[in-house]
Amino acid sequence: MKKRVLFIVLALLILVIGISTSMQNPPPIRYVDRQDGRIKTEQVVAGGALYWLYSNPVGKLGLWAVVKRKCVSEFYGQLMDTKWSARKIAPFIKKYHINSKEFQRHN
Repeated sequence: MKKRVLFIVLALLILVIGISTSMQNPPPIRYVDRQDGRIKTEQVVAGGALYWLYSNPVGKLGLWAVVKRKCVSEFYGQLMDTKWSARKIAPFIKKYHINSKEFQRHN
């Protein structure tokens, strides 16, 4: 059990150091807008981190060792259920130009 915890802590440390020191700008994601036929560039949330996780050998280790774990998913899910995460919604909508008129309200 101690070895497993030590391994996860070490992998997390490698992941944090790798992300902070070697963040790359991912290649742009381009698509054709079906309404006007023009080629546009998509804004991707955490694109640099995702690109690093899936394209860098150290990132892949961190992805396998830490990110894909059930406990990480559960922790993040609980974090997103807090009032702290609710404050992040409006800036996210503004930054990514999301049309809030398309939202469905669930009670």
